[in-house]
Amino acid sequence: MRMQWNKFVQTHNKTNGFSAAVSAALPKNLIFDQHNKKLPTPYSLFKEWATINLKDDWSATKFTGGFVICVSSNADAQIIINKFKAIGHAKATPACPQTVQIGYSDSSYKDLAQEVGYALR
Repeated sequence: MRMQWNKFVQTHNKTNGFSAAVSAALPKNLIFDQHNKKLPTPYSLFKEWATINLKDDWSATKFTGGFVICVSSNADAQIIINKFKAIGHAKATPACPQTVQIGYSDSSYKDLAQEVGYALR
């Protein structure tokens, strides 16, 4: 369940974090899908995916050049790793004690948008 960031970090002291480098804007020439649904930014699209797929508490926040998501359960961490693959090793960051970069990027947008239910050309 998605939680507000400050409440999440106050509630959960052992978390797994994942970061991704994505742009703050939509991919070029994309605003609406084929059914006139407004398309989300890469960060918002990831949050939509997380809302559908993660079962336990989680929170995400943007930063310049990307975002970080922290999850409270190892099961949800495994779901993220299985879907997006880890890049490198986990390290301590200000966001989470164990943070690893994942393979979600701007080039992943179209496939993830279609998986979530957007109709892209």
